[in-house]
Amino acid sequence: MRHENAGRKCGSVLILTLWTLLLLCLVAAALGSHVSTRLAVAWDLSNRSVCYYAAKAGVEAAIAEVKQGTNGSGSIARAWHDNPPAMKDIAVGAGIFTVFHTVRNGDGTVQTNYGVADESGKVNINEVTNAAVCELVKSLLRTAGGVDETAAESIAACMSDWIDSDDQPGENGAESSHYAAQSPPYECHNGRLDRVEELLLVKGMTAGIFTGISDRITVYGTNGGVNINTADPVILRALAGTRKDTQAADAEGFVRKVLEFRAGGNILASLDRRKVRTLLFGDAEMSSSERGQWAVMEWLLNHRLISVHSRYFCGTSNGRVARGSAVEKQIAFVFDSESGEMKVWNEE
Repeated sequence: MRHENAGRKCGSVLILTLWTLLLLCLVAAALGSHVSTRLAVAWDLSNRSVCYYAAKAGVEAAIAEVKQGTNGSGSIARAWHDNPPAMKDIAVGAGIFTVFHTVRNGDGTVQTNYGVADESGKVNINEVTNAAVCELVKSLLRTAGGVDETAAESIAACMSDWIDSDDQPGENGAESSHYAAQSPPYECHNGRLDRVEELLLVKGMTAGIFTGISDRITVYGTNGGVNINTADPVILRALAGTRKDTQAADAEGFVRKVLEFRAGGNILASLDRRKVRTLLFGDAEMSSSERGQWAVMEWLLNHRLISVHSRYFCGTSNGRVARGSAVEKQIAFVFDSESGEMKVWNEE
């Protein structure tokens, strides 16, 4: 009987011990899971912080390139426009940054450049109420937007009405009465745009047309002049098409002349007609084709549709961890090189 009681007592102790061990294992597992979750959260926050500061470093590096690479007269040959060794996959601490901008080529393909884009080399749609700029917008709509003359006239008129301060529709335009009848209804802006995407609210503007012109329009600047040193071939063609009755050969000749001039590392630092003529065509008497090209340039000069200065630069900086994480951070920015002000800072 005594041995039986002792056996029962040992068995009870063993069961109690096993239950205690099981309980301790459960507690350890729970604590391990809790600690693991906390560590994962902390690791994720650390990675996100690394990505953010890497992206921010990319913005600062791009600004430094702009300050070193231009004295006001921009050129796409400058290091700020496309410089992979300085702007692509650059290690900074535990992170890596890449600064880039994309542009849709005339054939529809998308090109990525590692650096920033010059907003001054685009068409300032906030100046569409200016008659000459309105003609340039029409030309861009035809050249890059893929619309015909009638549609270009109507869309440009509606853009002008969207931006002007009154509520009286111009010929082929649209004001509040049109937008109030939409579903859902909305008001006409009647003021300068802060973002180019607002054009999608304008009568006649479709997603397809906007996609065609979005890389070549801007809302920054106080005049309608496009920097001829940084304008891409599509914008140069739009500029050439602004002058009515220009022959196709003269328009293409003008574009080719500007591109060849720039390809030689040259820029126009002044809009003085005599200097421009000499730089582009030399001092000798111009040929018949050159006279046609000069007529295009002279018309653009007379209507102040070209400039030679750069001020606003835009780009996207992507930051990521050097290894071990797929977390990324992007900062889209627009920088005013004259005032030093950051006009846009959008984090994603």
